[in-house]
Amino acid sequence: MRTQVKPVHKKRSTFLIIASVIITLFSGCGESPMDTEAPGIPDNLSYTFSSESEIRLTWAPSIDDTATVGYRVFRNGTEITTVQTNSFADTGLSANTTYQYEITAYDAAGNESRRSAVLSVATLDIQAGICGEQNGNVKAAPFKFVVPANHPKFVLVASHGHNNDPSVQIMLNSAPENGVLYENGSALSAGSVISDTDALIYMPNSDYSGTDLFDYCAQGNSGVSNIASVTIDVVNSSAYPMPAGIPEPDFGIRETAPVLPANWNSDQNGFYYVKQGGSNGGNGSPTSPRSTIPSPIPAGSVVVIEGVYDVDHEINPITINGTVDNPVFIRGVDANNPGIITDKWVVNGSYYVIEYINGDWAADSYNGKIVLQNGDHGVVRHGDFKGDDLSCIGGVHIYPGSSEHVIFNNRIHHSGNWQDSGDPDCLGTRITADAHDIWYLDNLYAYNSGDAMQINAQGGGNSATHHIYVGRNTAHHNKQAGFWVKEAMDVIFSENTVFAHRPSDSSMGDGLGFQYGPEYVWFLFNHVFDTDSGIRMASDSGGTGMNHFVIGNILHDIHKIGSYTTSNSWEVAAIAIWGSTNTHIINNTIWDVDAGINSGRARGFINVVNNILDEPSISGANYLLFQYSDMVNRSIINNNLYLGSGTFRLGSMSNPMDLSQAQQLFDIDLQSIQAADAGFVDPLAADFSLTASSPAIDQGVVSDVYNHFYQRYGITINFDAKGLSRPQAQWDIGALEYINGP
Repeated sequence: MRTQVKPVHKKRSTFLIIASVIITLFSGCGESPMDTEAPGIPDNLSYTFSSESEIRLTWAPSIDDTATVGYRVFRNGTEITTVQTNSFADTGLSANTTYQYEITAYDAAGNESRRSAVLSVATLDIQAGICGEQNGNVKAAPFKFVVPANHPKFVLVASHGHNNDPSVQIMLNSAPENGVLYENGSALSAGSVISDTDALIYMPNSDYSGTDLFDYCAQGNSGVSNIASVTIDVVNSSAYPMPAGIPEPDFGIRETAPVLPANWNSDQNGFYYVKQGGSNGGNGSPTSPRSTIPSPIPAGSVVVIEGVYDVDHEINPITINGTVDNPVFIRGVDANNPGIITDKWVVNGSYYVIEYINGDWAADSYNGKIVLQNGDHGVVRHGDFKGDDLSCIGGVHIYPGSSEHVIFNNRIHHSGNWQDSGDPDCLGTRITADAHDIWYLDNLYAYNSGDAMQINAQGGGNSATHHIYVGRNTAHHNKQAGFWVKEAMDVIFSENTVFAHRPSDSSMGDGLGFQYGPEYVWFLFNHVFDTDSGIRMASDSGGTGMNHFVIGNILHDIHKIGSYTTSNSWEVAAIAIWGSTNTHIINNTIWDVDAGINSGRARGFINVVNNILDEPSISGANYLLFQYSDMVNRSIINNNLYLGSGTFRLGSMSNPMDLSQAQQLFDIDLQSIQAADAGFVDPLAADFSLTASSPAIDQGVVSDVYNHFYQRYGITINFDAKGLSRPQAQWDIGALEYINGP
């Protein structure tokens, strides 16, 4: 008997198996598995800025397995906002209050990290018009400017000594009384916080002449600075003072343009009106302008440029036929309405003044800059010339065939990227071969990708470029040095202010200096601070110059970034002499520096007379470090004031010696003094004037360098760094004479 087997339903079983496979496959192709992993905890929470009412935060981006989409910001434990970027500005805060911040990160799935480490930040406590007493290391720098009457002037304030503390703010303690101080067009008053120190313009009251001033301080978590004064001498062109030792040019300071025509509605003989898009084929007028500058420009002409002028004058230079009696003026409408050039100008000719013209050169301006060449008695004054960070353009330059040019009262800045790598040499000013009798006066240089100014005969020898006068300019934050000479003769740097220059891959962080052996270079009454190196005389390889002079300068707060080798004669210092033969260092004040005067040079002499040298701030560094004994024996080193208990290295780099040992070994410094205190009025505020108790008073000696300068140039430099005649009684030591009485 056959047993009947119950049938199996194979179709149903197959369907279930297939369905199960399909479900399994599609589970990998549809929705992702749920994201449950939180982003990383935000790291490196810090602040970049703090004022009395605002704190700006930044932190490192958080890492997530998918993507971090935002951050929550907590103040004092409470969430106050969410942001999508890794920074936040918290505003509307109370002054003098400490706030605690934490950050979390979250992703699209809502996963949130744990809170970051707590950051505590205090807002500033600034009372209007009251800076308070100095504490901490913050220092505010004094400045002095000379301003032509009825003309605006870029001025500066600056703080240092706070290691770039982002909380430091500059506050106006008192406003000028005889003019107005503007920041980006807004008038400032006592108590104003200055946000952009590069955007300050002082405008004297109409027709005012005399002295004006304002003062300020710097405050932050690093402490409160001294109160520093900015003194402004407003002078008429007929009484414009020249920096010490610099002759007045015979053209460029006193000349004024003819009055523009009244009711100028049609072409006027001798006057041209230029505006982009103009169609007048004649001279032009404000109502019917021409489109380009005429060339050549006849003697006695006035060319007015309104607005932006974008014509390139490199291939077709501007040719000017001015004369001493009938000069040419190319100008903006007035000081408040400058013409703006956006392409390169090459200017040839004689007796002309370019004024109220600004340069605004972008990377596509085809090498935009102003170049004066093949001419004489050209003047560029009262302008603002800005290059471009993306290209090596900008500046006001003197090229071959030039003489008697004057560059006066301009701001020259951002020629190239000042923080760029390499050696682009995007200079604020270049003075080349075959140029002589050139004046650069009362200009401001900043953020140029090279030296602020470089004087360079370019292999033509010192005599190819000579009698260059650089006076009362200010330079800061340039990639290389403030003012530098490569080849030239009879170069005078007088009353310049240089600060905030640091080493780069193409510089040592110098204030002023030279290389390649220029001849007769004079550093007179300059003020250098907050740099790695004060004045440096670099290699004279290939040069023939021998005579160099450092007289009446104030050098302070000179500190190298990085390690310092105290026994290395080639280290930077307040004054570093690497390449000179006959060097005279007379009546300088050197205070708060890593080292005083260093030299590894064997030949010639270094006369060091009437100087005040502070004890070096680095242990083991020296007042004087001269590598070769023979050179010391050929030098006159006397009548100096040494502060503290520092040492000398003379002839032996391994054996420092004190003053008495130096006197015995080398028969030098027999009339010098060592004291604990120089008797300065207020060195922390950079006031190195002498008080009645100063040991420097009447302890100097007459140096023949003053007569040497007079015999060579016919100008006396018997002054101190503030212009006081010296001696007042007998010669004092240092850069400043003591004044007996008010």
